[in-house]
Amino acid sequence: MHIVIDDTYGPKVDTGSSFVTGERRTHVAVIFSDGEVQDIRKQLVECLEEVSLVANKSIREFHFVDIYNRNTPWDSLNEGFNLRVIEFFASIYKRSLVSR
Repeated sequence: MHIVIDDTYGPKVDTGSSFVTGERRTHVAVIFSDGEVQDIRKQLVECLEEVSLVANKSIREFHFVDIYNRNTPWDSLNEGFNLRVIEFFASIYKRSLVSR
């Protein structure tokens, strides 16, 4: 079993909320079976390569806050491209769940 954990941070700007603050930290985990790991790694590398080609920029990581908000370099891509990248990740996780 492999557990992938990522952390998220609250916004740097004042939101007026006592719950969503710059001090807030959230951790998200996805669990994959050992047999899925190599395929998932391959898919992620291929997606980075494809997005880098489309963007004509070297993209080395996926930061979903930047992807969703179309921050650089995602702002230079066609409208909706960012959502297709997020859908790609959802499809990986969905296949992982279905295969169990």
